[in-house]
Parts: sequence; structure tokens; C-alpha cells
Amino acid sequence: MNGFAKSLPRAPAASRAESWWTLLAKTMQRWAERTRMKRLNRRSIGELMAADDRLLADVGLRRGDVEYAVRHGRLPPRVTGRDASW
Repeated sequence: MNGFAKSLPRAPAASRAESWWTLLAKTMQRWAERTRMKRLNRRSIGELMAADDRLLADVGLRRGDVEYAVRHGRLPPRVTGRDASW
């Protein structure tokens, strides 16, 4: 170690272990929240896909837009006019 690294204060072993457990707990919380959101998104997509095309049109959606709208919270960008290459 160089002189600078030796001069830095080191956390006590108990503090380092506690921070490891804290990091693990936060990671598990993020995983649980992501899992909950994925389930909610799948349920929302299923409910919207079960609706008929007329109801979807009333709320401004097309069947192909449902998944994008649920995952991103907005309609997908439309390709029209000269931008449409296909």
C-alpha cells in the first residue's frame, strides 16, 4: 500500500459487516419491487388485451400498442410519411 492509502481511516470490522448486510437487504428490496412491477405489468397487459378493439380505440390504443403503453406509460412514437421505410 502507498502512504496515502495507509493514512485513510478504515471502518471497524462490525461496520463493514453491517454495510454488507445493508447492501444485501437493499438488493433484495429492489429485486422484490422489480418482481412486483413485472407482475403488475403482466396483469395490466392481460386486462387490456382482453378488451375489444373498439374499447381500446376509445382510449387511444391499438392492440399492438398495449404492451409498449403499459411498460413505458405512453404511446409509442408513430412512423408516418417519408419516415416510413417499409
